[in-house]
Amino acid sequence: MDADWVKVERDDTPMVGASGNVTARKDIPVYDEIKTIKEQVEFIKIQREGMKPVLVQCRKTKGFRGKDPEENEGLQRLTGFLAWLDTKLQMTPEIRERTTIDAFVRQVFNPAIFFPAAYADKAKALHDKWEAENWGKVKGESSDDAKDGSRSPLKRSSGDHTESSSKRSNGQQVAAATNDGVKTLYVPPENDPIWGRNGIMHGIAIRRGPAGKSNLMNPRLSHEKREAKVFGHNGLENGQWFPFRLNAIFHGAHGASQAGISGDSQTGAYSIVVSSQYDEFDSDLKDTIIYCGAGGNDNTNPDQAAQSAGSSALRASRRKGNDVRVLRTATGHSVCVPSVGLRYDGLYRVVGVDDTKRNSYGGMVERFKLVRQPDQPKIDESRPTSREVRQYNMIGQTTLRGWTATRE
Repeated sequence: MDADWVKVERDDTPMVGASGNVTARKDIPVYDEIKTIKEQVEFIKIQREGMKPVLVQCRKTKGFRGKDPEENEGLQRLTGFLAWLDTKLQMTPEIRERTTIDAFVRQVFNPAIFFPAAYADKAKALHDKWEAENWGKVKGESSDDAKDGSRSPLKRSSGDHTESSSKRSNGQQVAAATNDGVKTLYVPPENDPIWGRNGIMHGIAIRRGPAGKSNLMNPRLSHEKREAKVFGHNGLENGQWFPFRLNAIFHGAHGASQAGISGDSQTGAYSIVVSSQYDEFDSDLKDTIIYCGAGGNDNTNPDQAAQSAGSSALRASRRKGNDVRVLRTATGHSVCVPSVGLRYDGLYRVVGVDDTKRNSYGGMVERFKLVRQPDQPKIDESRPTSREVRQYNMIGQTTLRGWTATRE
């Protein structure tokens, strides 16, 4: 981990805890400001992994055992981490998806883990706050996530997320907030080279308000939005590329702004997004994919896989034999991932389910084997093209000059 993210102070260097009290500790992390979403995501993932031994210990012994919790380094680290999450992090759907941080805090206050009450209460309060804020989700995004079941809890990654009111993954800075609390919708002109009819961001508009600037479906083009709850290619071309997940939703490639699995628990999954969320259990060999079911990282039950509508949809896909659309994101770890954004790589079929793996909590992990169907064009690794990448990198330079503004 980058040294200027976490500095380990020794001897009597003071640390400010979650309550604001200054205490003298040894080997306790002092969190410097972490600014970009990429840094935040990596930082959260590293901290999550560092906390797992304490969670496992509490679950196995049905409560904290050993030296006083106040003297346990892992719990001291958790105190600072929860404080950072509460005071420094602006939650977004992308961060939620790429880190599964909601699943982590649920583990902390899960009664089955038997975590010390003081920490469980802080984690529960943090989770409730994020819930009340709808995880930073912007109106106009798909609302299918709760129905579909998320491997995320977000997505997220260039392309594996919905745009948020904080900094965007491609470096775009949030616009200054308005002072009067009024939200303004900005619709691009038809001839805009990036946002217009023939641009890579066609179908998307921008809203500016007190929380900053965010992307949403262009309400004037709602009649063009393609329904994603359809089996098969759904009018998509092999290799079709999208800058962000919101674009994929507009074109009917995927049906959920956060969930990695979009589908129906009775008839099957319509589409999945392959990212880096379950690196330990996922495997992407181009024509064959091993895909972890939702909640696999955080399940604590050794005898039953985590239950979710998304995993149920994939099980239904195996029973029914319905093909599943597969989108790969730039955060994936296959040799054929796109350099940025998401790419549609064709239809796959669920041919098997495995539940022999166990996660670090001892919980059952359900994994699905998908095989690419024959009689399709080969995966188009030329997408995105160099032109598409250049346009992607220009999204953050959008000025809104010449756009139609409407106060909401």
